[in-house]
Amino acid sequence: VYDVKVFQVPGNHAYQTTSGARPTLARIPSSGRRNLLTRTEEFDNAAWTKVNATVSANTTTAPDGLSTADTLTDDATNADHKVRQGVSITSGTTYTVSVYAKANTLSFVWIYAGTPNVGRVFNLATGAVGVAVGTAPTSSNISAIGNGWYRCSITYTAGATSTQNHDIGTSPDGTSINYIGTGQSLYLW
Repeated sequence: VYDVKVFQVPGNHAYQTTSGARPTLARIPSSGRRNLLTRTEEFDNAAWTKVNATVSANTTTAPDGLSTADTLTDDATNADHKVRQGVSITSGTTYTVSVYAKANTLSFVWIYAGTPNVGRVFNLATGAVGVAVGTAPTSSNISAIGNGWYRCSITYTAGATSTQNHDIGTSPDGTSINYIGTGQSLYLW
C-alpha cells in the first residue's frame, strides 16, 4: 500500500511581473535537441526521395509495438539503393543521424551523410558495426532494442554550411553499397 499525497504550494511560480525575475525555460544543449529531418516515421512519404528502391508503408510491427514500420526494397538497378532527405547543416556543428532497422531478406543497412562524406554499414544479424562508407564518422553505434530491431547511428561534424543529403540504404553483403538489386528488403522505422 502506498500513501500518495498531493499539495498545492501557494503562490504564482510560473510567472513574475518583473521580466528579470521570470523563470527561464532551458533546452539542453542550448540550441535544443531536435529532429532536423521530417516524416521520420514515414519513409514512404514524399519528404524521402527513393533512389533505386521502393518503400511500402506500415508492413511490420515497429519497436513501439504498433504496425508502423516500413519495408525498404531494392530494385534491379546496378547502383546504391536508398532513401534520402536533404537538411541544412552548419559547418563545425556536430550531428547524429540514426534509424531503427531490422533484417528481412537483407541484413545490412548503412547510413551516410553528405559533407564531410561519412557513413557506416551496420550488421542487423549480429549487431555489429561494419565498414565505413566514405570516411569513417566521428562515432558509430548499433544497439539492440528487442524483437530483432536495432538503433543504428553515426555522429559527425559538418565540414561546410550547406544543404546535405542524409541517406539510409541497403547492402547485400556488408561491404557493397552499389550492387544489382534483386528485390530484397529490410525494415525501417
